[in-house]
Amino acid sequence: MSLETNITNAFAVIHQTYENVQKLMSFVREISEEHGYECKIDRFLRYKSDVHVDGYYIHDFIVLFQSTDDSILETGWRDGPIYSLEIELFNPTKRDKPMLYASKYTYADIASWTSGSASGNHYVFYTPGRNDHFDTVEENDDVYKITPINEEHADKYYLGLREVRYIGTPLVDITADNIPTILFGGFDKL
Repeated sequence: MSLETNITNAFAVIHQTYENVQKLMSFVREISEEHGYECKIDRFLRYKSDVHVDGYYIHDFIVLFQSTDDSILETGWRDGPIYSLEIELFNPTKRDKPMLYASKYTYADIASWTSGSASGNHYVFYTPGRNDHFDTVEENDDVYKITPINEEHADKYYLGLREVRYIGTPLVDITADNIPTILFGGFDKL
């Protein structure tokens, strides 16, 4: 195969993958309320950069939810944890298999937040567990717990994050039939 063909085929695969990711994100947004969760942002969170190669393409997509059981604050957020669907197509550090993560983020004072969450806040939800400012331990049944080493640092850079709990599932194991159980059942388990 020629280099030209390889490049064309590679981008065709990326394009098809992005279309499938969009379908998955749209589907879970549509069914979230029947499972007791509300999608909190119209767009997905992602990392983009003109400086770093990892920011030229999107390899990680995050969609935020909150439980409809939690009361609504003036900012539009709910007075409770944030849950996320994270689709990690590629991890430049680990080079592991594509994964879907169901996560629960607990904060010191979500009532002090402003409304909305810009796509530039991707790092706030992506970075914990992927840097030296947090400890990660496996609790049980493939549930992992992440806590900040320094709460002052978490207050300043991570919106007062106190804990993240998450479950990972290989992305290739996800179907339309099992995504409600894996994602929303995962949220309930956390």
